Amino acid sequence: MNMAFLKRKQNQLIAFFIMLFSHNCGAENTENTFVATPDFALTMSFKTVTSSSKVRCVGACAADQKCLSATYMLSTKQCLMSELPLVATAASGTPNNDAVTYSMDEWLLVFRATPGIFVDAQIAWLNGSNVTTSDVTCQVLSATECAHHYRHPVVNLWNVLGVKQVKLVFFKGQQQKYIIFDGIGSDISNWFKQSRVLNSSWSNLASDTLPFFSIEGDFERNFLTSYPYDSCESDTFYTLVLEGRTAGNRCSYEDLATYPQFFFATGDKPGKPMLGMALADLFAIFIK
Repeated sequence: MNMAFLKRKQNQLIAFFIMLFSHNCGAENTENTFVATPDFALTMSFKTVTSSSKVRCVGACAADQKCLSATYMLSTKQCLMSELPLVATAASGTPNNDAVTYSMDEWLLVFRATPGIFVDAQIAWLNGSNVTTSDVTCQVLSATECAHHYRHPVVNLWNVLGVKQVKLVFFKGQQQKYIIFDGIGSDISNWFKQSRVLNSSWSNLASDTLPFFSIEGDFERNFLTSYPYDSCESDTFYTLVLEGRTAGNRCSYEDLATYPQFFFATGDKPGKPMLGMALADLFAIFIK
């Protein structure tokens, strides 16, 4: 029986005891699974405590609402707690054979777009221009006094994160509609492709004939999933982020008081901006 097999079995047993321990500690979010990364230590933490074992270290993390990952130092018995979930740890740590890191495999909010602030949401996402990385009011998934788009700094490290899935969500009050994409091998733009759709609250989104399906979209229409254009009255979309008025022969539904605005189809089928679509309070992007 080789050492790699023994270490793998040990980590599986630890994960089992972690779930039991976190439940006994009264942790609120015990349905999350901790994933072990042996011989790896995080370099970013918000708190360090002393723990007698790996299980107690991760149990303490599970009981702390801020903690999404914990590094346990075997020799010093230090437990370093971090706010980073599994997807972000690869870019925030170093190899260390005196350590093992346990991380929750959960969604990380990396972008929250705010309507009506006259800042292009597409450019904010792709380039990080005119965004906040710290305003807490811009990280809440409901309408707030936030006056910026929020973009997590980890987005700049996309190519080394090992993103598995990306989720786009439109909120109006609570979550309304979502699309989950395959993020493996993607960059910050090409994850938004019809061929990458894994699941959606629109049942036919993955199979519909949609010539427009991209973040860059068409003119002032971004994060666009659209049927072929015919006339303004027949324009039909699942999603439409309207950054401003299209030059020239623009459509009446583009004449809004403020921009950007976020349209989403409210039913299972695509809709028209004035019929079968609603304006979202915000839209958000998550990764895991």
